[in-house]
Amino acid sequence: MVMLYLYPKLSNLDCGIVRLGGSGLGNLLFTYSKAAILADELGADLIFPTWPSIKIGPWLRKEKDKRFYSGLFRPSKTQVAGFNKLVALTFCEKIKNREEIKSGRKQVYIYDECSMTLSDILDKRDFVNRLIASTLHPKNNSYLTHDFKNEINIHIRLGDFSKNYTDLNNVNCVNTSTPIDWYMDVVKIINKECPGISFNIFSDGKDEELETLIKIPNVRQITFGNSISDILALSRSKIIIASGSTFSLWARYLGNCSCIAHLNQTKENVCTDENGFEYEWGGKETFDIQILNKITEMYSLA
Repeated sequence: MVMLYLYPKLSNLDCGIVRLGGSGLGNLLFTYSKAAILADELGADLIFPTWPSIKIGPWLRKEKDKRFYSGLFRPSKTQVAGFNKLVALTFCEKIKNREEIKSGRKQVYIYDECSMTLSDILDKRDFVNRLIASTLHPKNNSYLTHDFKNEINIHIRLGDFSKNYTDLNNVNCVNTSTPIDWYMDVVKIINKECPGISFNIFSDGKDEELETLIKIPNVRQITFGNSISDILALSRSKIIIASGSTFSLWARYLGNCSCIAHLNQTKENVCTDENGFEYEWGGKETFDIQILNKITEMYSLA
């Protein structure tokens, strides 16, 4: 008989069926993944989290993705969901740390931590990829049919991020968009030094905000329908031209990808591939020659 459950609580206002408000998907994945890792370590049954959320911010900002997060995931065979989830959350004793675990008592460990770092679970990359694959709703698998072999994926975060670009000079800068001109310069350098690569833009920005970048012949905007599919699609290119968001960070982590980012926007190193790189570029004349050589080698363009 199961005596210990572990529940990833994704926001404060969580009624077990739907949540009110809460963070974006990138931030939620920290709680979900680390809860699953802890459940595995403790031998606890993981309760399927409450993904659906109602929030007004995306509507007020007229964002494309309203961030409902309904239909992204479904419970795996080993996760507690539905009626059994409601019973566990209603009748079992609630605890919030390991020290409260008592043998022989039915308990639910409420895990609501959101430490936004991945450096502490680099060795769990395969586990996290299996977790997401096992709970991803099948309708969100269309990205698997796309060939990213000769493509570089670009993530541009606009939406609710600040456009006070002077903040990017601060090493502690967070939640600030990278200028479109910076992305254009990166694409132009790669086109000049390593021709033959195509670029895919994933963005929450409006068409008019992305217009100048999309006009470059080998650049196109692309989406696979929702946020989790786009994170997974982003993760399938060898190099990501990244934003400073956790959305980009998760794609880099899941795919063990190399990345190019603006100064102070890498946030943390998550690529463990000995042939990979995580490069911050602040707008010099061109990239370091070592980076250009690595790009050429990765895409077999030498």
